[in-house]
Amino acid sequence: MKQIKIITIMLYLIVKSASAQIQEVIDNINNPLGIALLNDELFISEYSSNKIIKIDVTIANPSKIDVLSTGLNFPNEILLDGNFLYVANIGSNKIIRFDATSVNPTPVDVVTGISDIRGMAIMGNELFIADYSAGIVYKTDISGSIPSQLTTVLTGLNGPWGLAGNNNELYIVERDGNKIIKIDIALSTPTPIDVITTLSNPLDIEFVNDDLFVTELGNQNISRIDTSTILPITTTQEIVSGLNFPYELEISGNTIYFIEASLNRISKFDGALSVNDEPNIEQIKLYPNPASEKLMLKNINSDIPYSIYNILGQEVKKGIYESGKQINVVDLESGIYYLSLGSGISEPLMFVKK
Repeated sequence: MKQIKIITIMLYLIVKSASAQIQEVIDNINNPLGIALLNDELFISEYSSNKIIKIDVTIANPSKIDVLSTGLNFPNEILLDGNFLYVANIGSNKIIRFDATSVNPTPVDVVTGISDIRGMAIMGNELFIADYSAGIVYKTDISGSIPSQLTTVLTGLNGPWGLAGNNNELYIVERDGNKIIKIDIALSTPTPIDVITTLSNPLDIEFVNDDLFVTELGNQNISRIDTSTILPITTTQEIVSGLNFPYELEISGNTIYFIEASLNRISKFDGALSVNDEPNIEQIKLYPNPASEKLMLKNINSDIPYSIYNILGQEVKKGIYESGKQINVVDLESGIYYLSLGSGISEPLMFVKK
């Protein structure tokens, strides 16, 4: 029995490691500081070479394609709104935009006079801007003629960086305060509310429904925060760790793209968004056990990926388990197997094939 337990633990580590694999998308980027995804094209700001490039993320070993290489002065944060790509041109203290689908894009000034732009977010017709050095968040109306006037939203911030909107609330990273706050943008004089104060050098944030994903330099990871819970939140769920200066992230479907700035590369992590949807492993029942032809799972109410491993840790079968249906194991040889559900974050379920 002790030997079986050891094998189970080893298998768990194998499955967990496989599911948490970081994949390189492209390297040799010249100081990447911003990314934004439009369909299958990932736009990247190259800070040191003063250009915007793009790659096709559906291609293995993609080639860099120059999008804009003139008129830029240390491009940093970038943001897509429809086909418009907004670029923080911080060497010129301004934000520009251009049509990202154009073969020969013509950039125009959106707003000028901001010294240290580190975050942008669009909510409705308004562009919100984080000025790190000044400790200020501004906004400007982008629905009319540009360049447009700046309006101060909030002052006295401790290093504002990443911005993200959810409904009428603007979430703001205070990098030097190791926290995230939020404000109601519908109010003329908003009062900041602490969302979480236990982060370690946070930078970029992005929402998926009510889940807020954040890059943390101090922990070299990307974590997730459930903003629907009681504030302030004290814990995060680590999604992927062991990163190299995770600077900015972009989420598409079930994939997180992110900048590893110290390596000058873009990486990705698949399967990150399904973790919260996985059922509690302690409530799941597998039967019959031993099994001769079919396996059933109890207390699973949604479809979930599965993999079956032999005692050597080799994957012998995989698929999608549909709630209320069966897993066919008739083709397996007699012996001990382990069923891993979802992304492999929980201990596999052992069963015997007769």
